[in-house]
Amino acid sequence: NDGRFYVKIIDYLINNDSLAERRFVKKWQHHGFGDAPDNLGERNLERGKLVFEQATCSRCHNIGPGEKKLGPDLTEVVKRFQGAKLLTQIVRPSAEINKDFKTQMILGDDGKMRTGLVIQETDDEIHFIPNLLKPERIEVMAKDSIEERKTADISTMPTGLLDTFTQEEIFDLLAYIQSRGQQ
Repeated sequence: NDGRFYVKIIDYLINNDSLAERRFVKKWQHHGFGDAPDNLGERNLERGKLVFEQATCSRCHNIGPGEKKLGPDLTEVVKRFQGAKLLTQIVRPSAEINKDFKTQMILGDDGKMRTGLVIQETDDEIHFIPNLLKPERIEVMAKDSIEERKTADISTMPTGLLDTFTQEEIFDLLAYIQSRGQQ
């Protein structure tokens, strides 16, 4: 049910060619970086941008102008999060989930549990994307066929996206995001 959505994301990440070339480095924890994220100094923003692409951040997020993505725009993220707090959001995406991007769990009157990101809601129906890796597939459900609906406590952003990157690469990514993509 709810877990199948996350399994699909992990399956994609495992089978993605750009990630297959990278090897596991470490299961990063938000507390394992010390105070370094708050004191980045000069970093390699080009490499940070490359990590942003390779870690698949760009599939759901954008920095600066561009097409609207299905995750929060990170251009202004530094107004809320910087340094260690921003890194915590990346390493532990479920620690705090933006209200506009919370996954909904919807139990239909057919007994089937559906999960997804609600992208449109009217008085009569909801439109949601069950798999963010396939954003073109939108499901529509009549509200009168919903038995129960609640918000999930788990982010659609998978954990472990940085586990194939070194600490230096992660700090470059952090600096790139904090630079708002300006190199």
